[in-house]
Amino acid sequence: MLYINHLYYQIGSFTLNDICLHIQQGDYFVFLGESGSGKTLLLELIAGFRTFKQGEILLNNQNLLLKPVYKRGIAYIPNDGALFPHLNVKKNLLYAVKNGTHPLLNTIVQSFNLSLLLNKMPAELSSGEKQKVAIARALLSGATLFLFDEPLSSVDAHARFEIMLMLRQLNQQGHTVLHVTHDYHEALTLARHVAIMHRGKIIQTGNVHEIFNQPNNLFVAKLSGIKNVFNAILRSIDPKQYLIEPNLLITVNTSELPQKAILIIPANDIVLSTQKLESSMKNSFLGIVKDIIQSHQGIDVLIDIGVLMHVCITEASLSNMLISQGKEVWLSFKASSVKVLPSA
Repeated sequence: MLYINHLYYQIGSFTLNDICLHIQQGDYFVFLGESGSGKTLLLELIAGFRTFKQGEILLNNQNLLLKPVYKRGIAYIPNDGALFPHLNVKKNLLYAVKNGTHPLLNTIVQSFNLSLLLNKMPAELSSGEKQKVAIARALLSGATLFLFDEPLSSVDAHARFEIMLMLRQLNQQGHTVLHVTHDYHEALTLARHVAIMHRGKIIQTGNVHEIFNQPNNLFVAKLSGIKNVFNAILRSIDPKQYLIEPNLLITVNTSELPQKAILIIPANDIVLSTQKLESSMKNSFLGIVKDIIQSHQGIDVLIDIGVLMHVCITEASLSNMLISQGKEVWLSFKASSVKVLPSA
């Protein structure tokens, strides 16, 4: 549906470097990266706000360079919504409609709870309300591809939840969504596929599970919220074990065994128990609960086993095991759960 082939673009000293992507119709695709990584610049190139000289962007097999912006069928929604300040909400919604009306107007207004806002001016709206109106306007425009630039960055918690539901609903209706963010929680909640961007390059793409459980380097691991990241030295080849300071041996299951490595252990792959488990898991350690934190994924239990290890469990497990600060617990994980990356 959307093909980006060997796209290059330079502005000042910054370069988007050899961007290649294939995004399927109906996908929810998130560009995740730090500020200044080129995410917004890429959206602007797709939307047609900037002209590139090297590479190509094809939408439904049509070269976008050959189509004017208004004929591309693309809706671009910046983080402030970009509503027309001199038009009320209803007129903003109908701005892109040729005859001043739309058969889906009432349906969309009701679906997005905009009825009480129709006669208000943009200056009277909260950030969340502006974003909701902008999304509804984009939907009424008849666009087939929706580009969102940090849509949740300036809204409060309640509006954030509402807008996330709107974005999910938009995608479930079959619309293709590209979403730029620096927040891995947004990607984890909304995306089907993710591209990690860093310094103008895409350094990893994949589905949500691959990105958040199989990062291909240390930068991706940290950006995707993985907390159990450790420097390690190879201690033995049979069994395959790495030493983590101060004196922890971690068993791994991989063919690549660099002498100096970074070990990544996803918190969701660790099993917590009050007694040592009789299982095939090669790694098992006794530790002390240092802290218990509510997180987006559940309960984050911080355990001291010589190093601090994060374990993600459910509230039910926390209650059933009577876990509290200072309690001794066992944590266990498979050798195959440990991702081994060569240390730079």
